[in-house]
Amino acid sequence: MTNETATTKSGIDPSSFSSTIKPVNDLFRYVNGPWIDTYRLPDDRSRYGSFDKLAEDAENQVREILEDNASPPLNLRPCTAHTSTPKRLRKPVSTRFVTNWTSSTPPSIKPHSPVYSAPSTPPAARTCSAWLYMATQAIRI
Repeated sequence: MTNETATTKSGIDPSSFSSTIKPVNDLFRYVNGPWIDTYRLPDDRSRYGSFDKLAEDAENQVREILEDNASPPLNLRPCTAHTSTPKRLRKPVSTRFVTNWTSSTPPSIKPHSPVYSAPSTPPAARTCSAWLYMATQAIRI
């Protein structure tokens, strides 16, 4: 098995191990020694780990996006336009799931009234679609 094969299978890079220290004498220095000798902590930090690196990279990416004048502005007009006519639901919400109640049903059995009832027409000023309206109404419960 070659070094390249071992690296791709396990994710461990044996070439980064120390060549001067034997693993039986000091396993920690054998594995981490070269990194400890070459790594320098940034002067403005007391610690620096992988999460700090990820946060720094994300911050730089956001900065690049904000400073990039070539990108077109977001078109939010379709969701914020309040001129559209609201669509009516086919059935009121309170009767959507209560169907097929016939006269053969005993009079003592009645459909349970819904706990939640919403108007069948969402106001156009607040939503882009009926689904969004239903979601906002459900959150308010």
